[in-house]
Amino acid sequence: MWDKHELESAKDFPWIACFPDQWSSATTYGCLVGLPIGSSLLLLLRKNEGWEESATYWGVGFTVALIALGIFTALAIRRFRKHLREVETPSEALLEDDGETV
Repeated sequence: MWDKHELESAKDFPWIACFPDQWSSATTYGCLVGLPIGSSLLLLLRKNEGWEESATYWGVGFTVALIALGIFTALAIRRFRKHLREVETPSEALLEDDGETV
């Protein structure tokens, strides 16, 4: 499923989800999962027209769909970051051959 060359190039790609630290992970999950769900919930609570309005049902449906999509997105990001940690780039291999570690 994951091409080794794509993973090697992704490690050097300047997208925050590709960075290995915890701040990058928190920012990625927060922006791609937390903000859409949170904003949808806040809009739904702020509108608060009661269950008589059809817009409330649509809002609840979209929020539930966003939560499900957020779960799938979080799992995909987690798998992607795991694969990035497992692949060794050519520059890392050269450093290890010289006796140095990254």
